[in-house]
Amino acid sequence: LVAGAAPTMQVNPAGADAARSTMLDLTVSTVSVGTLTTFKFTSKDRFGNTINTEDFSSIPTLTLVSAPRWNEATNQADQAATSDLSRLLSLAEVEASLEGWFVSFANSVYTISMATRTAGTMTVRVQTVSGTAITGSPVMKTVIPATAAPANSLLYGRGIILAIRGLSNEVIIVPRDIYGNAPATADLTAVHSDTTLIITAQGERNFVAYTTTYLLNVPDTQNATTFQAYLSGTLVTRGCIAAVPSTSGCAVPIQPTGTVRTFNPAATKVQGLGLTKGIASLTLSGSFTIQTLDTNGVPWWPAAATRRRLTQTTTSVLFTVDIVSTTGSTRVTPTIVNDGRGTYTVTYSGTAAGNFRMTVTQSHINEGSTTPIVTTVRAGATTAPMTLRPGVTSSLHSTLDALLASPQTGIPFAVSLVARDQFNNLQVYGVDYPVSLDNFVLVIEGTQSLPDVGFAYNITNNKWDAISTISVTGNFDITTTLNGVTVTDIAGNTAILTPLVESSPLTASQSLLLRDDGLTNGPVGTRTFTIVARDAVGNPIAYIADVARVTCVVTLTGVTDSTIGTVVTGTCGSDPSCLVNDGTTCTFPVAYEVRTAGGYRLDVSLCAPGVAAGTSCPVQGSPITITKTALTAPSAVHTTPNPVPSVSSLIQAGVPWEVLVVTRDVFENVMAAPDASIEVTAYQAGADPTAPTAFGSVTYQASDQSHHVVITFPSSTTEVNYILSFKMGGVQLGTALPNPEDHSPYTVTVLVAAVSAVQTVLYGSNTAVTAGAVVRLTLQPFATDKTRVNKLTSAQSFRASITPTPALAPIVSVLSTPVVGTANFDFKVQFQLFTLLPATSEPYVLTLTLVNSASNSSALVGVGSTGLGVGKYKLTLVAGAADPFKTHIVDGVDFTGTVGLRHSIDILAKDQYSNPVTGSVVWGFNTGQPYIVPSATEAFVTATTEVGVYRAIWQANLARTYVLQIALSGMVIRACSTCENVGVSVLLIPGANDVSQWVASGPGVSAPVNVGEVASFTLQPRDSFSNNRESPGFESTLQITMRVRSGDDANPVINLLITTVSYSVATGLYTVSFTPTSVGTITTEILVSASGGVDVGFTAIKGSPYTAVVVGKQVDPAVSVLSGPGLSGALVGIPTYILVTLQDEDGRLVQDSALQDNIDFTVTPSAAGVLNSIIPEGGSGGVYRISYTLFTASSTNITVLYTENADFANALQVGGSPLVITPAQNAAPIDLARTQISGSGLTGVFAGIRAELVISLADANGVSVRPTAALQVPGVVRIEVLDAFGQQPYASSYSVTYSEENNEFSARYTATTVGFYSLNVIVSTETFEFTPVTVRAGPYSVTTSTLFMTPGVLFPPESLLTATYTLKDAFGNPILIVPTSRARFYVLYTGPAAEVQEAMTLSLNDDGSIFYSFSLTVTQSGSYSFFLIKEDPVTLLRTDITPGARLLITVVAGSPLLSTSVASGSAINFLSVTQTGEIRVQMFDTFGNMVTTEPTGIAATALYRAVSEGVADSPFIPLAWVATTFVGYTAAVQISVVGTYSLRISLVDAVTLTNSVAELELPEGYTATVVESTEVSTLDSTAEGDGLSTAVKVAGNPQTFTIITKDTLGNHVSVGGAFFSVLVLAEAGGVSFRVAESAVVDNNDGTYTVRYGPTRAGVYRIEITRNGENVGGNTAGYPITVVAGAPGAPP
Repeated sequence: LVAGAAPTMQVNPAGADAARSTMLDLTVSTVSVGTLTTFKFTSKDRFGNTINTEDFSSIPTLTLVSAPRWNEATNQADQAATSDLSRLLSLAEVEASLEGWFVSFANSVYTISMATRTAGTMTVRVQTVSGTAITGSPVMKTVIPATAAPANSLLYGRGIILAIRGLSNEVIIVPRDIYGNAPATADLTAVHSDTTLIITAQGERNFVAYTTTYLLNVPDTQNATTFQAYLSGTLVTRGCIAAVPSTSGCAVPIQPTGTVRTFNPAATKVQGLGLTKGIASLTLSGSFTIQTLDTNGVPWWPAAATRRRLTQTTTSVLFTVDIVSTTGSTRVTPTIVNDGRGTYTVTYSGTAAGNFRMTVTQSHINEGSTTPIVTTVRAGATTAPMTLRPGVTSSLHSTLDALLASPQTGIPFAVSLVARDQFNNLQVYGVDYPVSLDNFVLVIEGTQSLPDVGFAYNITNNKWDAISTISVTGNFDITTTLNGVTVTDIAGNTAILTPLVESSPLTASQSLLLRDDGLTNGPVGTRTFTIVARDAVGNPIAYIADVARVTCVVTLTGVTDSTIGTVVTGTCGSDPSCLVNDGTTCTFPVAYEVRTAGGYRLDVSLCAPGVAAGTSCPVQGSPITITKTALTAPSAVHTTPNPVPSVSSLIQAGVPWEVLVVTRDVFENVMAAPDASIEVTAYQAGADPTAPTAFGSVTYQASDQSHHVVITFPSSTTEVNYILSFKMGGVQLGTALPNPEDHSPYTVTVLVAAVSAVQTVLYGSNTAVTAGAVVRLTLQPFATDKTRVNKLTSAQSFRASITPTPALAPIVSVLSTPVVGTANFDFKVQFQLFTLLPATSEPYVLTLTLVNSASNSSALVGVGSTGLGVGKYKLTLVAGAADPFKTHIVDGVDFTGTVGLRHSIDILAKDQYSNPVTGSVVWGFNTGQPYIVPSATEAFVTATTEVGVYRAIWQANLARTYVLQIALSGMVIRACSTCENVGVSVLLIPGANDVSQWVASGPGVSAPVNVGEVASFTLQPRDSFSNNRESPGFESTLQITMRVRSGDDANPVINLLITTVSYSVATGLYTVSFTPTSVGTITTEILVSASGGVDVGFTAIKGSPYTAVVVGKQVDPAVSVLSGPGLSGALVGIPTYILVTLQDEDGRLVQDSALQDNIDFTVTPSAAGVLNSIIPEGGSGGVYRISYTLFTASSTNITVLYTENADFANALQVGGSPLVITPAQNAAPIDLARTQISGSGLTGVFAGIRAELVISLADANGVSVRPTAALQVPGVVRIEVLDAFGQQPYASSYSVTYSEENNEFSARYTATTVGFYSLNVIVSTETFEFTPVTVRAGPYSVTTSTLFMTPGVLFPPESLLTATYTLKDAFGNPILIVPTSRARFYVLYTGPAAEVQEAMTLSLNDDGSIFYSFSLTVTQSGSYSFFLIKEDPVTLLRTDITPGARLLITVVAGSPLLSTSVASGSAINFLSVTQTGEIRVQMFDTFGNMVTTEPTGIAATALYRAVSEGVADSPFIPLAWVATTFVGYTAAVQISVVGTYSLRISLVDAVTLTNSVAELELPEGYTATVVESTEVSTLDSTAEGDGLSTAVKVAGNPQTFTIITKDTLGNHVSVGGAFFSVLVLAEAGGVSFRVAESAVVDNNDGTYTVRYGPTRAGVYRIEITRNGENVGGNTAGYPITVVAGAPGAPP
């Protein structure tokens, strides 16, 4: 908290609670159908807080129960309909019950607004997600019908179908409103043309109809009567069989007099609501009727009154009804009452609710017989059972469930109640007995005053549930009332539950922290506090049976300083009183310890038994912020100087050296102690330790709360070690700390000499440098007296710089590294140069400076290079290897060349820093199509005289466009310096014309020709490589000879053909035209002259001479002739014929008697006639007779076709065809009943496809006739397409037209929505009904069909991706039939591995619609693109039809599987001590995907474990995650000690500690890591041996010594390859000589043996150098003395 600021906290309500949420509209009101009504409720949590949110997702299920509806198919009321109004459902799914509905939210109140189209009782139930109804739910409203609508009202009954004289004819009138509901009252009148009518109402539950009868007494000559019904003065005609135009009523036919009324036992009807349901009662519980009918479907009964007019054959009928429960345990006795007019009313009653089987048996006796005939009218075993529902709910028989366990405070508990009727039947609620009739209330009385709670009916278990919450402990009485009456048993005893309310379980959020010293600010140390256990409503808990399972966790977290150190987690105990239920509050004492001063957050968690391990259960008041301070007394053994003195402190003699002493307490907390006594003493190492000398001055500074100790050591000519002792209060400092180096006393080294910048030397400064290479030069500091200095003072440092500075600046630094085993340091100048300087510019210069920060001065180091001055060194830079990313073609412009010639292009080679490269470079060419290689006859790259420029040369003979791509190191270089493309386009055009390569093609040389027809072929000029030329390139003369050979071999006939030649400039082709005059074989010889003169000579083209065939002519249908009587006319039904004369194009008869199969004859329309036969006329070829018969007087098309093969798809019409013939006829008058209706629109059509109907009129004999003028008036012939409600949704598409030509009516309509419809075709007074007409989905449409893909963009491996493609037509109707085209659908997806097309599987939805699906489980990471492909089943052509944007998803690698990680790098097998190597670890998941993002919690380390003796292990090397050109863990490694090591790489998952690899498998073949020294440091190398000793040498005796090479770290170099120069220099006029190179033997182990033999006495100095440097830095050389040998000794 901020001091002075008032704390605020937002407290949000809890989840919705059924008992506290309340319906606000509890009254039962009445509304009309179609009128908007509302239901309101509030949503509250269990504490009564209003949930003020507009989150409708928390609104529970809403259920609507509607009233019965009238079913026209069964002429009775259906059962009530229940609709689920969940917000997840669309309006279309509940539109049968509702006009519309929606939910709104305002002022903390939810409002459900709806308008129903169904009358009855509307019940809306609001319940929580768990299924519990909120208080006041359900709510019911009575919905009354609207005013009756004549257009929706219905007539039915025998009285409008067939009237019978002398009998009562019944008509039932069903008034309905616009929604199909039956109003309670209606203004009805009825009129009959022959009698007076009386209307009476009949009702059955929620359905009301009206009945009227008329007794028909009319003359026997009358055959029809009229019935009229009016609703509010408007005529009702729906249900009439036929309308009477004069009276606008129902025309009813009258049964003729004398008709025999025969009883039809099979037609007996059993109907009524009592067949399906009844009510358990002591009185009338259910009823139904039995109706006997005659063979005409007219009500029948044996009555003498009717015998006067009608004859009957049956004398009596009896019925028996058997009602038995489906279990067979209960039987109900019915009562049967006969009204004397064929109707038998059956009533029954019962007390046991359940399902019953009803069997009705009839027995009748025919006239003249005494034997009854028994038949089963209704078989109970095979028909749906009747349900006898319970009666009124009884408070004496309803039962209250006992509580399973005692309630607990603050926790809602539920009470269930089972409702039963007076017969103990379980109550079942529905339309017949709505839930609103029963109102159960839960009454709770006890130590806490609680409101009554309403019960809610649970439809899932048929019980009533009430939920309440008690917040205090004690005894309570729980009773229940039903509609205000207390629920008791049959004896009158009240059902009371008396539970003991106990404390609820331990609740952390209610438990309290007692604020004692453990929760306040104070010094570090141990602190305590107490937790008081409470339940969910804050009641103290006195007893916890399993207190041992209570989990208490106390955690301290630093909040003011993240570096305060380790905090100690507290411990919890428990009060023994928790195990004794004695009323004493259960507490938990807590103790914790803090050792580090600072700010803390104290988190206290107290979890009840059973809570999962690791769960946090914060108590009330947690967390708490506290501040801890250090203790008041300092501790000497925990205090240290800063910095801690050591031999590496670099103390300069005579220079003041300052150390701070920061006092700390026993927990190492820094504290102010100005009064602490600090004493400092010292003595030289080796001196008497008992007599130390006091050193330095000690002062305390309050600004940093430290004691400042300043010491000045005396001067000395050599380094001196001192033993320093720091004490506080006589106690040595730091002795309690774990690091021994912190313990006083301390050993320090005091340095003496200072470094001289002028005497400091740089070695290796003239070495050539490669661009980008790391260069290290040795910097050896010397004192002013030229003695070597191995340390700098703390104020001294070397600095280096390089000039000039190009765009890619040099990288330069000075490295200072300790020499292992000594107190000395090694100094290296390290730099990198990247850019070559122009030849005309000055070279790179390295400048070295020695800086002294104490004196703020600097000086140039060394003597520098010749001519550059002090401290400056010249550097020579050369380019690196050619880099394919920087190298490019000089000018990559597309160009054109000629085949057969050499072509070239220049390349500019650069290294990775864009420096021009010289020398040998390995080049390559990209191969394959469309590249130059392998088409080229030669291709190579050569160097030029220009720096960095190389030239690619190639030659090819095929004229075409190539792509030239040049590769370097396996990679294709760019086309220019700024180009993105990597190739140059090369167009090679044909070469010079070559006549011998010309070719001819076409009819006459490579294809047959027809006699007498003009034919032509072409000549193609070519070059010598057979490339087509656009022109010959010169003037050419053609000599063409064509001969046709015909006849047989004995008498051949040779005809010479005349040819014409033309040349096209546009195509470059010669065209040769000719006309053959006879059949046979053509021989064509083609010669070409290159100069146009006949005396120069001709050359035959390629393939000359050519041969081809001349073929004869065929039948020409257009020239062929039709004749015969069948051309001019025909009689209906009388055969006639046509003659076909087949001729060729010249009009010549083609005499072939077997061509009848090549002739086809068709009649249009096909039903108008038939082909009888096609036969040769008179048995001769060329003329054929076609016999046919026509059946209609309408104009008919006749077509005669001819084809040369059996396939008539390409047949041609014979001359004069097609013909129009109108047969003559003698038709009778029109008979509308014989009207013929055909076409696709009668039974089923496809959405959007126009349905066609053909309506033809005929006479009584069925012969087609023309309609009269009256029938051709628009609207006399018409059509109607009706939906289930009698509406005409597609009336706008109707069209009916009459065709004079075809003598028929054409009717059309177009439907767009699938479903079942009725089609009426009205021809004047005749109506033809076709039902059902099924509208199916139209053709598949790519535009409206929908593709659904698994949503999302990023997926882990093993994700299942699904594509679903639902086929729809153009109007969005789902397609239910597999399209006949059977197109295949594929999912094309491109991924990291390949491009794959997978076929989709054909499937059906629940509604029968067609869809294709495809599922893919991906395991490989990378990007995937998905496309939808359609394959044409004929052409197999595949087309991309992906709707919208193509889907792109990415599969990312999963969690790494550490055991599959791969190690690599330059530091695994070999490593040089002077070089930095690298370790790399690449990670993969379970499927082998490379992990590209850093995983959490992974620790990667490497350790080089020493194998060589005397060598220590390396420190643990941490690997860091990088994501550059390499992705994974990496570490730079440098080992400074030569030896053999075993590399161990470990990976640990710090989160789970299970997915870990203690030792990563190294590359195959790995045995050990060898660390060796490979770079020789001449200054650090040594020479030793007798040949260098000061002992006197004898002339003529061979001498030897050994050179031992070392690196800059002093490690022995283990490889050879160095070159040393050995000079033996004579002093005082002696003879000097150079030891021969062959005398310096490389031992290949880093040592070199030198042999020399001085031959003359004298004093010598041996100088050993390498690359101009003296071995060991010994510039003075090794002095030797040589004396003369014994006389006569060989020289």
